[in-house]
Amino acid sequence: MNEPSQDVRQDTTAEKFKDLRDAKPWQDMISDAEEVFSKWNDCCDNIDKEYASLERLRGGQSVDREFQIFWANLETLRPSIYARPPQPVVVPMFKDRLALPREASEVLERALIANAERDNVHRQYLAARDDLARTARGALWARYDLRHEKYEYACLEHVNRRDFLHEPARSWPEVSWVARRAFLTKDQGLKRFGEAFLDVKLSSKDNDTPNEYTFDKKAEVWEVWHKTLGVVCWVTPEGDKVLDVDQPHINFEGFFPCPEPAYGTKEPDSLIPIPDFLYYRDQVEEINELTGRIAALSESLRMKGFYAAGAEDLAAAIEKAAKSTDQTALLVPVAGGAAMNGIKGAVEWLPIKEVAETIAALVSLRKQLIEDVYQITGISDIMRGSTAATETATAQQLKSQYGSVRVRERQSEMVRLARDGNRLQGEIIAEKFLPQTIQQMTQTNLPSEQQKQQQIAQAEQQLAQVPPEQQAAGKAQLVELQQAVTFDQVIALFKDEHMRPFILDIETDSTIQPDEDAEKQRRTEFVTVVSQLLGQAMPMLEKAPETAPFVGEVLQFATAPFRAGRGLEGEIDDLVEVIQQRTSAPAPDPAAEAMKQKAEAETAKIQKDNEQKDLEAQRKVAESNARAAEIKASADAAQAKHAREMEALSARMAQDKQQSELKLEQMEAQHAAQMEAIAEKSRADLARINAQQHSAHQMPTEAGHA
Repeated sequence: MNEPSQDVRQDTTAEKFKDLRDAKPWQDMISDAEEVFSKWNDCCDNIDKEYASLERLRGGQSVDREFQIFWANLETLRPSIYARPPQPVVVPMFKDRLALPREASEVLERALIANAERDNVHRQYLAARDDLARTARGALWARYDLRHEKYEYACLEHVNRRDFLHEPARSWPEVSWVARRAFLTKDQGLKRFGEAFLDVKLSSKDNDTPNEYTFDKKAEVWEVWHKTLGVVCWVTPEGDKVLDVDQPHINFEGFFPCPEPAYGTKEPDSLIPIPDFLYYRDQVEEINELTGRIAALSESLRMKGFYAAGAEDLAAAIEKAAKSTDQTALLVPVAGGAAMNGIKGAVEWLPIKEVAETIAALVSLRKQLIEDVYQITGISDIMRGSTAATETATAQQLKSQYGSVRVRERQSEMVRLARDGNRLQGEIIAEKFLPQTIQQMTQTNLPSEQQKQQQIAQAEQQLAQVPPEQQAAGKAQLVELQQAVTFDQVIALFKDEHMRPFILDIETDSTIQPDEDAEKQRRTEFVTVVSQLLGQAMPMLEKAPETAPFVGEVLQFATAPFRAGRGLEGEIDDLVEVIQQRTSAPAPDPAAEAMKQKAEAETAKIQKDNEQKDLEAQRKVAESNARAAEIKASADAAQAKHAREMEALSARMAQDKQQSELKLEQMEAQHAAQMEAIAEKSRADLARINAQQHSAHQMPTEAGHA
């Protein structure tokens, strides 16, 4: 049956979605896709229980013994598929060494690295990897998030397999719509959709997975990106009208906000995955069955015997012995002598040799089944860390090299998913982030357009003040400033959604954990290749300088396959440019060479005369400096002599002062002694006069009495 043409499909779609706000076409489209993927989802539910189910694995007497080979296989495969976070690598699309693409690549690469660290994108890749290993499909979804009205994020989120739908198609380019389911609370829905969310039905279970519950009632909302219609619609499973329909808020290059999922095995001409477990499920069931038998027989592998006693018959005694779980030897009584007919001794032991041989045969058969599983899954012993001690290092290296062949396709899918995820995040950063946010994230030193014009104006002012014969360096600096890339130019390139994909190429380095020995070997090979190539190319360049472009191209071609070649790509380009500049000059003309030599000779003569004049001037300056030094030395000596004389005079004056003070003290002491003597004499004279007066006063009195 022929497929309908694209025009017919578009007409049918336009007629069906004549009223974009009618919810019925959107709901039918989603339910039809869910029906297509329902068998795969049901199968994945059983696989998830087989992989990790606490209810099944918590143990108990009624639980059968199992060999957990499925879990062990996934634990080996998961780190082999993806182990370390990818590092974004942004390079110019073309190698013409233009300044703007190089600076824009550097800024966008820094922004992607900073965003990955802030949003922990590695955790989302791990979840997608687990889905790829377990269910053969891992899906991611990109979105722009403005948190708290100021923090911008380019989010890349893992999507649960039941929450991701797309149009059933033969290949991803044929898919015309993708959808993601989210569960919103009433407050979240009203904030996003307004009053249209009031009639939406809320439920207490947030998805179809029985192990995930929420205490808040939430509503199921599908976000549908329809490439054919060019719109984004939000619709619920119930209701007559959609919640919202609008143009895409980000113009992604491929329209969809999600990369193509990472696929394992798919049905031919279909995007329905087939989990790897289905290919060896029969072997796993046989292994578990054999494990149960081995466990049951191991329980009965005990020493048990019979002796004649009691009334119990032989059949009941044997059954009792078989069911006994006693870990020690057990003797079971059997009814009288008639029941013991045929038993040679007083005690006859139950044979266990046949049981042990049966267990050994079961173990050997199970081992073969396990090897079959490893053959089906492609997990070699070297990947499991199991190898024979007799194997040589070369043999182990070969096994390590080819043991992961079956896993490389999964690894490539994760690398491609990481690359596409980086590109979506790069588009979000380029189109939605504010320039201030990008500058803060990247810590770039690029000047703004205003700063550039100020620097140019200052350079022009300085150049105008310099004599014309000395303006060569200033003019070169001015040209360099005029050609400098500004941050505004980088942002303008980011916002140009038509030109940006043709200028910038967003890639990613390997997401697989590198082997240290292999990494050392690759580095050694890289250095060896470069050394040999340069050693052979340099003599050729000396003899034939015109071969420099060819040597440069060969050098880039030889280093391109190495991972280190990308990191040294800029330096290799610079080396090629230097080689080309040094060897691209035309062959010298003899006459011009003679004139050049004559001019150089005259220049040398003038330079020599100038040197002589400089030497004479330097001599005169030296003599002047010497005379000045002599005069200065004389002045310093005179000043030192004067200082010494002043010090001696000060010392003499201090000594004279000390002597004067000593003499003054002596004079004061003598004066004090003289004054004391005079006072003493005065007191004596006064006493004598008083005594005479007293005597004279009494003499008349005595005369009167007489």
